[in-house]
Amino acid sequence: MSFLVCETGMARVTRYHFKGPKENFREFVAENLPGYPDNIRLSILGTYYVGFVGVRHPSKFSLLEWLGPLPSLRGLLMRSNKWPTS
Repeated sequence: MSFLVCETGMARVTRYHFKGPKENFREFVAENLPGYPDNIRLSILGTYYVGFVGVRHPSKFSLLEWLGPLPSLRGLLMRSNKWPTS
């Protein structure tokens, strides 16, 4: 048994196995996607639909991609940001 996860900052879809012969194993199902994945749905045919939140432009600098492999730094930036309250 496994589940799929859309990793928006890394622009990939990862499968995590939690039961069976591949237990505690992670495999990358789709990497270097043309957009930032945000949602995944199973289709009637047994394939998957992946929704993108935006298009990637690999030739341009992207803070999201730069921070993708640095979750602790992303968390620090989020905590230090002052969000407006209403």
